[in-house]
Amino acid sequence: MTTPTLPDEHADPPAAVSGAADARPRTTLARQTLLRMALRLSLVIAALTAVSYWHTFGVATQHSLDGLANHIAARARSERWLFDLAIDNLRTLAAEVPKRLREAPPGDPKEAFDRRFVAFPDGVVRSRLEGFDPARHAGATIMNPAELDAAVMRRVLVYQDAVAQMGLAMHTRFQNTYIVDGANFAVTYWPASPRWTLEIKPNHDYAGAELFVEAAPAKNPERKSSFSQVYIDPVLRAPVVTMNLPMYDGERFLGIVGHDITLTELLDRTVNVRLDGTYNLIVHRNGNIIAHPALTRALAEANGGLHVSKSGDPALPAIHAAALAVSFGEGVTEAGDAHLGVAHIDGPDWFFVTVYPKSRLRAQAFQSARFVLFGGLASLLLEVLLLSWVLKKEVAAPLGALTQATRKVSAGEMDVALDRARRDELGELAEAFHHMTDAVREREAQSKESREALQKLAGELEAMLLREREKNDALSRLRAAVDVLSTPVLEVWKDVLALPIVGAVDEQRAQKMMEKVLDEVARTQCRYMILDITGVDTIDAATADRLLKVAAAVEMLGARCVLTGIRPVVARALLSLDVSFGDLRTLRTLEDGLRHCLHHLSAAPRQRR
Repeated sequence: MTTPTLPDEHADPPAAVSGAADARPRTTLARQTLLRMALRLSLVIAALTAVSYWHTFGVATQHSLDGLANHIAARARSERWLFDLAIDNLRTLAAEVPKRLREAPPGDPKEAFDRRFVAFPDGVVRSRLEGFDPARHAGATIMNPAELDAAVMRRVLVYQDAVAQMGLAMHTRFQNTYIVDGANFAVTYWPASPRWTLEIKPNHDYAGAELFVEAAPAKNPERKSSFSQVYIDPVLRAPVVTMNLPMYDGERFLGIVGHDITLTELLDRTVNVRLDGTYNLIVHRNGNIIAHPALTRALAEANGGLHVSKSGDPALPAIHAAALAVSFGEGVTEAGDAHLGVAHIDGPDWFFVTVYPKSRLRAQAFQSARFVLFGGLASLLLEVLLLSWVLKKEVAAPLGALTQATRKVSAGEMDVALDRARRDELGELAEAFHHMTDAVREREAQSKESREALQKLAGELEAMLLREREKNDALSRLRAAVDVLSTPVLEVWKDVLALPIVGAVDEQRAQKMMEKVLDEVARTQCRYMILDITGVDTIDAATADRLLKVAAAVEMLGARCVLTGIRPVVARALLSLDVSFGDLRTLRTLEDGLRHCLHHLSAAPRQRR
């Protein structure tokens, strides 16, 4: 134990205090004041910057939303015209064909029909190849020749003439124009595919096709136009959508008229013609994506069937839902972190969407806020410089004198002079400082007396500690002697050791017993170890287990263990505990144990290990 050391009465405590004070990081009141002022002004500048940011953000947002609304209205008009034109064309064709049917000359049309059409080996009646010019003529395929009566032949001839004449005029914008009749035949003007009639399989069912069934009166009593999904046309190798319109003669349903509309230009405009920082997409009401700048390859592989939920873009489902929610089919809304300009294209039921990221607006607002911030920081720097000059002249110099006086007092020099004539806080501080030095002198005198008393008390305490240390040493020696006596391993005969056990055998004593016995067995290389428990008054299961562990350890070193001195009381206790010593040899007395060992030693001379 270390004796506490009291400070020497001749030491210089003020100097130590001064050293500790010098070790602290140096700062000044003027610096602290400047920092506080700079912090407050910084908060003001930060607040102004935030206000400027949000104001600019609000103005920029409104301006951008107005521009987005104008843009989407203009794009809606420019993208709808092709479908509006298709509707007008098909309505004209659907009105013209019944009129021509009514005006067709009476008589048998078979001769005129045979001049234009012939039955092919597969059973399909097609346009004759000789004299057929795909740029001027419309081709036809009749899938059920058995139903070719005069009325059907007349319709085929009228359809062919009408489609060829009107299809030629419409070809500037549409790849083909066709009529599908309920009698399962089709007439098509398609200059880009002159062999289309030959490629039709004999089992093709025009009247059973989905587009025809959807346009028929049973499912379309309103006689509305219908559109197919977007697909890649194998002839044109371009994205195409098919538009159909039911054709009636009064109340009689004749069939459908239609166009295949190539979407290449529309999709190119969607991807490439856009506002700065935005992108466009087209999505069907059912969620299928028509055009997207980042999904062009995926759309081609899906053949027009890529749904927003399977696009891999987590923003697209929200954009689709927001587009569906726009009132009147046109307007500005938002989804996630973007503003959306939405325009509904009525014919195919598509939504043209311009996505304007909000991050672009935030960037514009940030540019304005940064200008305000830099201007405020320049003003802050000027204010700090002016304030620093004032503080240095009016505050730092008087405080410097007070600091010097404090250092002298710390060094033990109590005679200091300060200007107590000032009529401000610094003058009051100088007066208080002089009162403090007087108080320090009085406390130093009292401290000297206290130190002397403490030194005397420390001497007495050190003597008491010395006596306690001597007592502890004596107890340690006594405890070591007891440990030796509690486990006396005796060599009672050559190659025979004995351990008389007296008293209780707890865990700690058993551990020491184990260490002592094993050390002696290993040292003497004995052949027998006698554990005599004559001095054990009582025994429990734990004690028996400890003795068995000692015996087992002796056996592991190559010696035999004999247990002697089991008293009747101990034997009854072991029986009640159902303790078995197994192969351990037990004898009545230590003498019997020694005789047993000597007998076996004489019968089997010791072999060298």
